[in-house]
Amino acid sequence: MNNMDSNRAGWARTVFAACLSILVAAAALSGCERVAPVRTLPSWVRGLYVPMAHNSSFEPGLEEIVTRQIQEAFLADGRLDIVRKDQADLTLATDIVDWRERPSGRSGDYINKRVEVIVTASVKLLEPDGDEKKPMADLGKVTLIREVEADPRSIHYVSEPDKKDAILRELATRIMNRTIEGFPPELSGLPPGVKLPETRTPEDVHGRTVYRERLGAEH
Repeated sequence: MNNMDSNRAGWARTVFAACLSILVAAAALSGCERVAPVRTLPSWVRGLYVPMAHNSSFEPGLEEIVTRQIQEAFLADGRLDIVRKDQADLTLATDIVDWRERPSGRSGDYINKRVEVIVTASVKLLEPDGDEKKPMADLGKVTLIREVEADPRSIHYVSEPDKKDAILRELATRIMNRTIEGFPPELSGLPPGVKLPETRTPEDVHGRTVYRERLGAEH
């Protein structure tokens, strides 16, 4: 084999190795592709009533802020309409059950540099005239933990109103996602006596069948 043939063989091996590396990398990336969350809220739910949230924490004034933020989150998302109670398919009941702040770092002169904020909300879905003690679906608690600058001398310092607004805005987004994507697929939280609207999809038909079977077992 002359030098030209050797060069051609070496070039071919280099190209093959490069192509193989690209294929392996592409396969790895496709294997790590993130799966988008799926809506589990029944398709017949189109209008949501969002009344004033409850505030069971010891931090005053959170209920007005989070109610506005939840409504804005749903409006920005666009998958559900925010409507009046008499037009709603379901009601979203939110309760801020905890708001805590604790120091997470100090500067050299013993001034708190950062503070960790922990806020927790309970989320339930009710019939428009339903009782919060008997929700259609208890979606559990949504917790958010954030660390913010507490030293007013810092350029990253956030005022108290801005801190609450930013944290509750993120909490509201999580509540919105939990409402749409965290509904029990088989409607297991339906209380007896609830009348479901006419179903339009196989998933809703399955949920209604399970509900009827449950009612039949109870009577």
